[in-house]
Amino acid sequence: MKKIRTVVALGVVFGTGYYFDEIRQILPTIGRNGVAEHVRDGEREIRKEFLDAKSRFLDGRAKILDGNYEKARAELEETLRHLKTAKRRGAETSQELLNGLMARITRLQQSLTDGKKITADRLREAQDTLDELLDRDG
Repeated sequence: MKKIRTVVALGVVFGTGYYFDEIRQILPTIGRNGVAEHVRDGEREIRKEFLDAKSRFLDGRAKILDGNYEKARAELEETLRHLKTAKRRGAETSQELLNGLMARITRLQQSLTDGKKITADRLREAQDTLDELLDRDG
């Protein structure tokens, strides 16, 4: 009986050692995969913010064309909010391009507030810049 307990104990010790060795080898791989997945999640979130910004911008543009300037200004504010969130999350696009777009949208908002006419060219330029950001980041 004593021999059986000794054999079982040795088996448990070797089995446990083997199990922990396997875990030790797997953990670095899991860590690298987890980091890579986290990075991909962050990139998806940034892309989602850019897509939401574009959606809000297009809604604002439609409201400008309909003459509903107050709602258009609110849509442009939401566009800026999404762009700021993308910037805060570390969008790897050109910060100069992103800052320029945000400034352009702020000027569009100011024009709406001041009652100034917004040309189709100004809207198209902002949309083209937003498209460029999506192309670079996506």
